[in-house]
Amino acid sequence: MRVLLVNRQKFSRNAVEGQLKKLGHEVLPVETGDEAIERLNAGENFDVAVLDRNVPCRNCAEVFDEIKADEKLKGLPVIVYTWAPRLQPDIEKKGGIFADRLKPETLECALEKIAKK
Repeated sequence: MRVLLVNRQKFSRNAVEGQLKKLGHEVLPVETGDEAIERLNAGENFDVAVLDRNVPCRNCAEVFDEIKADEKLKGLPVIVYTWAPRLQPDIEKKGGIFADRLKPETLECALEKIAKK
């Protein structure tokens, strides 16, 4: 899968990128919600967007809502994750996948759900 990874913290972004690459995925890492929307609007194709709950500029809820409101993007699966479970958003009710405390097995399971759709 081609994955758009959005995380403001370089250490966390690199860790998740490494997990995804080990699972055999192509990853485009970006730092902000604005960068994510720019890439998507530029016509780059992704199979899934993986968003950290706490991204700057446009936050993950705004990025998620923009993706789901756009006719060309609304079918893009979105995984939102956080290391702070008390901040769990209502993402699953809106058609996304929420991954609490992203670990390699959690990420792999979420990606398998997407691949089966």
